Amino acid sequence: MSNITIKKNLLFLTLFLLTCSAHAKNCGVIGTTYPIAEADLRQIIQERLLTLQQNGELSKLQNKFNQDVDKKMDRPQAVVGLKRTNEPHTRLFDPSMQFPYDIKNSDGQIVVPKGTMINPLDTVLLNETLIFYNADDPEQVTWAKQLDQQLKGKDKLILVKGSIIEQIKLFKKPLYFDQEGRLTKRFNLKQVPALISQQGNRLKIEEVQP
Repeated sequence: MSNITIKKNLLFLTLFLLTCSAHAKNCGVIGTTYPIAEADLRQIIQERLLTLQQNGELSKLQNKFNQDVDKKMDRPQAVVGLKRTNEPHTRLFDPSMQFPYDIKNSDGQIVVPKGTMINPLDTVLLNETLIFYNADDPEQVTWAKQLDQQLKGKDKLILVKGSIIEQIKLFKKPLYFDQEGRLTKRFNLKQVPALISQQGNRLKIEEVQP
């Protein structure tokens, strides 16, 4: 049994037990009931689990739970606030960051004073193009596939919606999902598909039509 399967089963059992304990009305009354002052919680839970196991309901609940987990792992919540590009737009983005506090070395000496502005592109190169797209839009998928081929794989595919597994099978390479829209918010993306590449010490952001 894989580690993922074991973790999912443990998570399911934990959530199920907590649900039964905190919301008994959702699980039904199974086995003998006792006054709250005399109840042995462990015994009640064991009786409930045994009854559910014997009538097959536990297996059904576990299968449904596993299916829900698999679905969420394959299709995380889509990034909200994005629309399909209908007005292409290109702009430059300054990735400079201001340090909110002093950076000190092991001797306590300040090496980077508070308020210092640092642009990571002055020292680090972005060697790959970032491609943002909606995998539920066939035209965007086709566009991303063509661009991936043109760039000869020197890119990172970033989904904002759609199935991760299907896209991995299609592109035969790892890809990423912009969980909670962290990257789209950081780069202030409003439309997809879009791509981001380095231009000097700035990032070139292009919201394009597929």
